[in-house]
Amino acid sequence: MADDSTDNPLDTLVLPDSLEQVRITSLPPAAYYISDFITEEEEKSILEKIESAPKPRWKQLTHRRLQTWPSDLVNNKLMDAPLPTWLSEPVVPRLKSIRLSKDTKSTDIFADSPHQKPNHVLINEYPPGIGIMPHKNSIGRSCVPSRRMYREPRCQPLPQYLQNQG
Repeated sequence: MADDSTDNPLDTLVLPDSLEQVRITSLPPAAYYISDFITEEEEKSILEKIESAPKPRWKQLTHRRLQTWPSDLVNNKLMDAPLPTWLSEPVVPRLKSIRLSKDTKSTDIFADSPHQKPNHVLINEYPPGIGIMPHKNSIGRSCVPSRRMYREPRCQPLPQYLQNQG
């Protein structure tokens, strides 16, 4: 009889219970990092979709290229359109499963949003050696990145929230 078990990476995917567990304390308070949030297979699939987007989807800016999904701003507003499936699945359900805090009454990060989920995605491509320039973020605060973020090597120690899974 065949073994019905699979080596599905989603079976072992462990997300934090709350964003508090993954806050980067050395950065501004809204900086979080969730290691292995998507699987390597999901990452490859998303990158293939980004790379195969039609050329008009890319907007060339001074130090980067930009894709906006589901659309560009029209009259300074987003069009009411859903994100493509390759961006919404599995990312949105995973994001919504993580509470803001450990408080059992805590809601997800989109609970106060009119859409109750992400309504647009910006994909930036920076050439090698070019970092994120100083800018204003979505709530009007100045952002001056002081360090470059690089992909973590696969052999990093387990995040605290995973160490207690035992």
